[in-house]
Amino acid sequence: MNEQRMARALGWFSIGLSGGAMLAYFAGGALGELLGWRLTFVTLGLAGIPISILVALTLRDARRRGSATGPDAAERTKPPPLFEMFRRPSYVLLIASLLFSMIPAYAVSAWAPAYFMRTRGLSIGEMGLWVGLINGIGHTLGAVGSGFLSDWAGKGGVGRGLLVPAIGTALAGPLFTLTFYAPGPVSALVLFALAIVLSSMWYAPTFAAIQTIASPHGRAQATAVALLFTTTIAGGFAPTVTGMLSDAFRPAHGDDSLKMALLIMANITILGGALSYAAGKVIFNEYSRSNRSID
Repeated sequence: MNEQRMARALGWFSIGLSGGAMLAYFAGGALGELLGWRLTFVTLGLAGIPISILVALTLRDARRRGSATGPDAAERTKPPPLFEMFRRPSYVLLIASLLFSMIPAYAVSAWAPAYFMRTRGLSIGEMGLWVGLINGIGHTLGAVGSGFLSDWAGKGGVGRGLLVPAIGTALAGPLFTLTFYAPGPVSALVLFALAIVLSSMWYAPTFAAIQTIASPHGRAQATAVALLFTTTIAGGFAPTVTGMLSDAFRPAHGDDSLKMALLIMANITILGGALSYAAGKVIFNEYSRSNRSID
């Protein structure tokens, strides 16, 4: 794939994630009113079984185009050792930026529905509709839009595309703050939608950068390790800590305890943006030195 178009391709790929999240909110809200939240979780979980069977029966692994030949072909097509990429500062910074972009994403995804129902007075059906629409459309706009913007910014040099998530995710934190202090539910939902768009700008540019700095035969491994590391920590850490913070704030803040917890977790996006900027600078410098050495 042309690396100048890698980020936008990953942005289009992310539509599947956004669409799935939107459908989950829609179905969760509707089923929640009919069955209650416990049976809703069971029902949506079971829905994954026929989808898994369908994927297993219909999709096939893509074959690589071309093949390496010669006595050292096996060595040249061999992926790098599992943690070799961790020796590169650019890869470590990209993983850190992923981690601190995903922590607020997991926290908001897990607890924003409860916030809008408890604090803003939405019913479970209204929450499923509006939060589902905002997440589905907002994540799509953020991921796809940032892919195009990142590819455009990347024409100025390798690593420049990371300016897009650096700016977007850094601005998302203040917008989340305005969401929680908005005067009414409508203004809160509008600000929440803008914050979701900006907070989704890390996906395509960051994974495109990982693909760029990894060797051709180590790209899948570099991406898998980054996802394993970040989703395990962020997915396990963010929702749990948000709930713990909400409980800790309850004696002092009462019904606003969840809002205070979300304020802290959502503004971690600022750190994610700063790390994206640092990763972009390191990658740009790495490739500039490499080009000078070749010249």
